[in-house]
Amino acid sequence: MIQQSRAVRPIRLHRRLRLPVAALLAAALLATAGQTLAQGLPPAQIPLSKAQIERSGIQTAPAAPADAGKEASKDAAGDGGQRLSGTVVTPPGALAIVSPAVGGIVQQVLVDTLQAVERDTPVATLFSQPLMEAQRDYLQLAIQARLAREKLARDESLFAEGIISRSRLQDTRGVAMQAELAASERRQALRASGMSEAAIRKLAGSNTLAPQLTIVAGARGTLVSLDIHAGQRIDAGMPVASISTGAAAWIELQASRQQAAQIRVGDQVQVGECGPARVVAIAPQVNAANQNTVIRARLLGDPACLKPNQFVEARYGGPSVVPDSLGVPAAAIVRHGDASFVFVRNEQGFEAVKVDVVQGGAGRTWVRPVAGKLAAGSAVAVRGVVALKGSWLGLGAEAMPEPKPAPAPEARPAAKPAARPAGAQ
Repeated sequence: MIQQSRAVRPIRLHRRLRLPVAALLAAALLATAGQTLAQGLPPAQIPLSKAQIERSGIQTAPAAPADAGKEASKDAAGDGGQRLSGTVVTPPGALAIVSPAVGGIVQQVLVDTLQAVERDTPVATLFSQPLMEAQRDYLQLAIQARLAREKLARDESLFAEGIISRSRLQDTRGVAMQAELAASERRQALRASGMSEAAIRKLAGSNTLAPQLTIVAGARGTLVSLDIHAGQRIDAGMPVASISTGAAAWIELQASRQQAAQIRVGDQVQVGECGPARVVAIAPQVNAANQNTVIRARLLGDPACLKPNQFVEARYGGPSVVPDSLGVPAAAIVRHGDASFVFVRNEQGFEAVKVDVVQGGAGRTWVRPVAGKLAAGSAVAVRGVVALKGSWLGLGAEAMPEPKPAPAPEARPAAKPAARPAGAQ
């Protein structure tokens, strides 16, 4: 007996399974779309045809390797480089000033100029009347603090026996604390005046005032100036000597407008036999007298090779190029958020490549690719970058449409033959 074939019916999901399956499909779609948007960036590829690129006026330039930047710097600087002249100046941190905290009369000078001194080396001795007054105040407050401590001990004993009240004990304790604080403040003032801790302890033990004060050096170095003599009266805070600590000196070079336009912070200059020096600062204004720009450099070698106020000549061989970097025109860099990008030409159009800017120069920027394909010789967009960025961010979809073919000319109906006059054959 032949059974009739049943028609194949489509498989239908149970109502209970429809919701989970739909949720899984939606999650898969969101995960696929979120691969690019997870970092808040649009897709890297910008699909453009050749006709769209030509009509938008987009132009490209090749990315240059680091070696090309070095050769260009040498060609710009010449074989011997650009020559700069300047002087050696002492930075503020390389000079220590010696001054007393109290005034007085100089009794004896203990050092001489150009002498090497250590920290706490005696420089001069003073006879100071203000120091004696400060010692007297300290002794008075120290005696009051000692008496207050003795009274506090007696009141604590009386309170323990129940003779006095707690309020009286608290008042005595407050007076003792105030006396201790006042004596401690005067003790710190004596330390700031230049007295040692041993001298203060001797003063408290003997109750004998000592008007002599020894001025000491506050740093190690060479005494370059000494502005006092015996018998001279000096005031508190008056500079009496200067000590050169031997820190690296600065070189301030004079650069013309053309030279300053090529020099960047971080470049190196060759300072004669002293070796290379690194540019650390460039003045934002020019000198009104000679219209030059001050270039400040710091010697990388032995700082003893240079002396303050020395005239020097330096040679600038061109900007320093960071290894493993690529040079692109400054107009090729675009910003999106906190990141930098360049648009690289490929077969499908352009690709937005994220880069790190490692060094900026006049007309050219040196970058390292972070994500994407960017190598030496890659065609990078330098004109029409605004239109590319708009298309990349989804703002230029209507700005660069595909060219439509020209419509074919409409066929005209054939002309009807003219009617022949009646009677014509």
